[in-house]
Amino acid sequence: MIRSLSVDNKKLELRDELDDSSNIFDVDSISLLIGENGTGKTYFLNQVINEFKSSHIGAFTGGCEIDLFNTPSSDVKNETRYWGVVYFSPIPFRERHASSKNFIDASPVFGRGIKLSNINESREVIEYFKINPTSQIQYRINARTLIKSILDEVFKLSERRIKHIMQNLSFVNEIIKLDKSIREQIGENDDSGEITQITNERKHIFDMLVDELNSYLTSNRDSIEIISALITINGLKKKNRISNSTAVNILNYLINGHDTLKRHEEKSLTGFNKERVKVESFLKYISPGFSFVEYMAFPVDAYEGEKLLSDFDVEDYFDFKLVEMSSGQLAIIHQMGMISKAIKQLREKGIGKILLMIDEGDAYLHLEWQRNYIFKLNDFLSEVKSINNISILQVILATHSPLLATDIPRKFICPMDKPEATSGFASPIHLLLNESFGTKTIGEFASKKINITVKNIKKNKITKKDHFVIKSIDNEILGREIMKLIPLHGDVK
Repeated sequence: MIRSLSVDNKKLELRDELDDSSNIFDVDSISLLIGENGTGKTYFLNQVINEFKSSHIGAFTGGCEIDLFNTPSSDVKNETRYWGVVYFSPIPFRERHASSKNFIDASPVFGRGIKLSNINESREVIEYFKINPTSQIQYRINARTLIKSILDEVFKLSERRIKHIMQNLSFVNEIIKLDKSIREQIGENDDSGEITQITNERKHIFDMLVDELNSYLTSNRDSIEIISALITINGLKKKNRISNSTAVNILNYLINGHDTLKRHEEKSLTGFNKERVKVESFLKYISPGFSFVEYMAFPVDAYEGEKLLSDFDVEDYFDFKLVEMSSGQLAIIHQMGMISKAIKQLREKGIGKILLMIDEGDAYLHLEWQRNYIFKLNDFLSEVKSINNISILQVILATHSPLLATDIPRKFICPMDKPEATSGFASPIHLLLNESFGTKTIGEFASKKINITVKNIKKNKITKKDHFVIKSIDNEILGREIMKLIPLHGDVK
């Protein structure tokens, strides 16, 4: 078990004794790096990561000193080879670390949005924060765009083949003639204005053909075979799992039926038809009276929705979405889910000792949720540890929120901008505010004004404007705690 970690002149204590009687948490330890942005919290964590990763490859860094119980310093490198490390930060533009056998960066990739890996893994957290997730299974297609993309491939075929597939549709012969004219004009290096004119005419007629075919395929909105085919094509195209030739054969089948397909063409549709049947079965199950529209959302139980998609094996064709949830709600659920998944992955590799580092995990939570963060994190990770049979799970949090410090014994708090912590476990928030005030969950203007008021309170120079600032604070917790600062400094004038 890790006793402490030291980077440069900063030492973070993780555990006092091996005896569990000295540990108040349900996991093996929770420690805190605290300080404003730019004071070195992330640098500290990066050095720890590099030190553990170097142990696995036999390299030397010297950036971090690891103190393990009952382990001489000469054996630390060898011992840390058996540890796994998980890093998580929700902050965008934060440097991502390359994952390895014993290290996972579970942070979300900026720009991809929030997607829960498994909502059921975070059910306890969701319910604790009184979140009632509303969920839907959705699909969204643009039938006209799909048809247009396939028709583009059809008109690359031979004239005979084009006419065979499109025999019952208008405008086909006109487009073939125009394509010939374009090729001839290009071959003769003729006036580009003529080519532009023909091309524009061709585009106009082609659009009319697309409209005609779209109307033909979607006119019978109760034809679940055709609709499921379009949904399947859409899903396969998004995953690049369908060739152009197969798409052409599908269109031929949809227009003309099986009888017009040659043996090799029909064979090429075997895989597609297998997928289409799954989509059709799912549509019949979820909406017995299904009628086609290009966008559909089916309400489902939040904890059963993903399982339903998995049971029918249609995850590539439908999306599971959580709706009517705030960014903060999604953030906490997503965080717990990603961390749980990473720990499970390390355990599956045979790793039973894990160091979890969370960098500003409270960043998108309002103050009351910050107040509950460590309580629920401890509870949740205890379950994760038990379920995955983890022997040691130690946690390091990095934050600039004074709220988190009230849940951590002072010995296990390392302030990056001070020699040592002066407040910690069960300290009133107003004492922490008295030491350092960081209101990063509110606007900068409000933060500056409140900081001025706090400084004036400390100097016994509170003004009428300061009283107005306090009165104007709409956060009950923050306003109450700032008021508690006043008696600490005697009579204030």
